[in-house]
Amino acid sequence: QTIMDREVQRGLEAGKVEWALNVLFALDLDKDKRTKLFSKATGLDKESTTAIIENRELEVKIKKSKSISKEDKAALSALIANKALMSNDEIRHPSQTLAFIAALGGGKLIRESLPQVEEWVENGEKVTMCRVREWILQKYGLL
Repeated sequence: QTIMDREVQRGLEAGKVEWALNVLFALDLDKDKRTKLFSKATGLDKESTTAIIENRELEVKIKKSKSISKEDKAALSALIANKALMSNDEIRHPSQTLAFIAALGGGKLIRESLPQVEEWVENGEKVTMCRVREWILQKYGLL
């Protein structure tokens, strides 16, 4: 297969996954039923399927929210799509690391988390990118 053939195949598979998600959400099924049907349709394991369904639920909540600005909706969508923010590895020097990320274009959401991160550090609590992500999502009422 050529690179082009592989990319066409990947696009078709991605389209099928997107279509399956749209159907499952249009049917207004509960999360467990969506997860089981999606896993069966795609052949993905439960952990992967659950993560995909949860991210789609967050996307839907973000789009439907009337209290979140357009700019913040775009930032939150980027946040949930960023796989690096799913890491549970402890961050060394979290305040400085997140300040650096924010300065490089990490945006308003990361800057907003800095006081909370500093509080966690002062309390000797573990800081991970996943924890920061969850704090931001809770702040916007999405979890």
